[in-house]
Amino acid sequence: RSRRHHRSKVTAAAMLPVGERGRAAWAASFSGRTARPRASLRARAVPPRSDVLIAPGFFNSSAQYAGMRERLLALGHPRVEILDVRGWEWLAPTLLGTSFAFYLDKMDAAARDLLLGPTRLSIVGHSAGGWLARIWLGEARYAGRTYQGLALAREKREDGGVTLVTLGTPHLSLEEYPFGRVEERREGEGEMSQAARASSLRFPNEF
Repeated sequence: RSRRHHRSKVTAAAMLPVGERGRAAWAASFSGRTARPRASLRARAVPPRSDVLIAPGFFNSSAQYAGMRERLLALGHPRVEILDVRGWEWLAPTLLGTSFAFYLDKMDAAARDLLLGPTRLSIVGHSAGGWLARIWLGEARYAGRTYQGLALAREKREDGGVTLVTLGTPHLSLEEYPFGRVEERREGEGEMSQAARASSLRFPNEF
């Protein structure tokens, strides 16, 4: 009888769930009380979703990201903005060798506005939007202007303020355009390699 009783206790113990919750339930079964999970096991508050700035990719326009914006809003992000870019605005830096300051100036204005809100800012950079966001976040002078987006975010918010997510961004791309590439002629910058001076794509990897 004692052996059967011993085997039944072992079998019952083996069937209990593993971990702290299981041990608590097992102990409570002998005391006749219902086990209560410790505070560390209770549901924790979910941190608020960030505001989002969508940075369009190479030769894309804002309208192409409307679906992404709606999806992010549905997921609970309180505010989602798309950088106001038109497809034709990419022509000058691509074919004439001007800078991408048109894009970065718009990013700076939009990000500053979003950083006034109560939550963190997430920048979602698609394709070229990713490496252009890195220029904005950095401290190096680009085409005569220093954006210092990361320092700005830290100044505005104690939690650091900004996160960058890139989608399909060619951070180290060496690809040539099918119609040839015109070297950029930017002015008002510091010392750097000729490769970075001739290509904004290589610029953020220099610093």
